[in-house]
Amino acid sequence: VGSSVSRVEHLVFDLGVRDGSPRLITCVKTSQGFDWNQDIFLPSSSDITIHNGIQKPETVHEIILTDEESDSVFPSW
Repeated sequence: VGSSVSRVEHLVFDLGVRDGSPRLITCVKTSQGFDWNQDIFLPSSSDITIHNGIQKPETVHEIILTDEESDSVFPSW
């Protein structure tokens, strides 16, 4: 299996806080050339308060794991 087939990316857009805890707005999983479950986590209402003052998305920080680190985090089948 080539790396282009097995590569999976997740994008999470968290635009606000409700009741003091972060609220997941949408999650997009991209793999095998398709976007999966784009709207499955959309809330039914839009009562979201933006706390960054300028209403732009927060900076995304990438977390990159080595194969050894990911093996220790995820169970092997």
